[in-house]
Amino acid sequence: MQEKINQALSELENFDLPWQEMVQRQLEYCLEVEQGKSSTENLIKLNIGLISVREIDEGEPLYSLLTKIQYEMQRKYLSADEKVQLNIFN
Repeated sequence: MQEKINQALSELENFDLPWQEMVQRQLEYCLEVEQGKSSTENLIKLNIGLISVREIDEGEPLYSLLTKIQYEMQRKYLSADEKVQLNIFN
């Protein structure tokens, strides 16, 4: 996962959009969670997948990276109740 996050951070540098800094902060947070440096309590608030769907062309590598990172982080770390709130059932 850390490799995907670092790749997304690298791809993000190719964009100059208003949401870029917010996405960067969320990716850095995900990296800290993976490294055990931050708690998982804010993972339910991730919205990088939604941003990618709304703002990034599907052909861009960043599109799939952001959606995968959000899905995998939330699937791995959220409680069962939090997953139900987000309709994550696997």
